[in-house]
Amino acid sequence: MQLTSHTIFNATALASHLKNEYDIGTIESCHLWRCSVNDVFRLEANGRQWWLRIHPYGWRTPSQTHTEIGALLQLAQAGASVVRPVARTTGDYLLALEAAEGSRTAVLFEHAAGVEVSYSGPEGTKNASRYGCAAAKLHDACDTLRASAQYMRIDLDFILLDPIRKIIPFLGADERAYLLGLSIKLTELIQAHTLTTDFCHGDLNSSNIHFSDNGPCVFDFDCSGWGWRAFELAAFARGMTWSSGPTPANQALISAYFDGYRSQHTVTADDFSIQSAMLLVQRIWVTALHLSMASRIGSFYFGPPYAVKLIEWLRLWEPELKSRN
Repeated sequence: MQLTSHTIFNATALASHLKNEYDIGTIESCHLWRCSVNDVFRLEANGRQWWLRIHPYGWRTPSQTHTEIGALLQLAQAGASVVRPVARTTGDYLLALEAAEGSRTAVLFEHAAGVEVSYSGPEGTKNASRYGCAAAKLHDACDTLRASAQYMRIDLDFILLDPIRKIIPFLGADERAYLLGLSIKLTELIQAHTLTTDFCHGDLNSSNIHFSDNGPCVFDFDCSGWGWRAFELAAFARGMTWSSGPTPANQALISAYFDGYRSQHTVTADDFSIQSAMLLVQRIWVTALHLSMASRIGSFYFGPPYAVKLIEWLRLWEPELKSRN
């Protein structure tokens, strides 16, 4: 059995390797920025910031990453303000990095200009509305993309059924029974609605758009695919409600988000009425995503207690299903 399951690349050696791969000038610094779903390195070169995203082994196939980059380029051509991938000197966008666990795919991106805005204080609802506007404008461009079998499918199995299977091993018997019962309820609610399907960012939470004087810039498309827009629309609410139950404050932010979104893009009645269910699905989906990282960054952060917190949160929000659906 191989002892190594996840390689952390040496930043100095990585910078030396990259200097011949990209025409971005002299690389002045290269630092590991964070280990999360991907390993991300921040580079300084030619007076600019660049970001190298390295997939963990097995997270995405090269074909899936090629499809993501292709969609990004099409969105940019359609006028969307999205982060730009950087081509290698060979003209390709994907870079294979050999690691002990196998070949891993890396992509270099330009810096997403601007900053993450705050949703607290007097500017909170205004910024929530700005985020909604930016999401709507992105979806305008997404609507120009055509369905393709190459896109990942953001369907019931992807957003709910597979995540449930991944979370169950972290729970005790009572929590398992509750989650399985809730998944049946959520499945029935989703299947009772006629939902819009289109190209989606995949994780359009409250932090994946930066804002500057020149407008928004959307980044982090590696969960993108073809599927339910209603699931995408609930991502912002997931970010706003991460550590609390329903409150007037987070409900006001969610309402402001939809006000901003609807000022630029339509939302069907079914896509809107399913939002309380999709909020729960969002939280289940991202919890499973986080738990899948335990083997790389430790169960201290993502283990059974983290799964139990999900159940506690779901119990706070489940009553909203009765009041809104």
